[in-house]
Amino acid sequence: MCWILVLFFVTFALALTPKKLIVYKDKLEIKLWLGYTVTIPANNIKAVKKLPKSSVFLSQDVPFKSSWSIPVHIIQKKGLAFAVTPRNPDEFVAQVSKLVTCGNSDLSGQSAQMK
Repeated sequence: MCWILVLFFVTFALALTPKKLIVYKDKLEIKLWLGYTVTIPANNIKAVKKLPKSSVFLSQDVPFKSSWSIPVHIIQKKGLAFAVTPRNPDEFVAQVSKLVTCGNSDLSGQSAQMK
């Protein structure tokens, strides 16, 4: 019985762990490890900001962080907030901020690698 619970929680954790971030001209996609995709429309993103490296566990404002690197907090107007850890947080924040402010067409399909 205990092993079943462990297997369940490991599978659940993998299902929520981001694998790849893709910034399109009208949306942000977060690809998760078990094949699921979270799509956030550009008009639903309220803010994107880097967080201190010390904010690593569950809290009210940061729901999940998948590694020990610098997290980026994605706040939606409606829906859950996300914390992801791209390889280059400054570039990712710049890309998503550009997406939110002007919906640039030169962002189509740019991928941000995860740590």
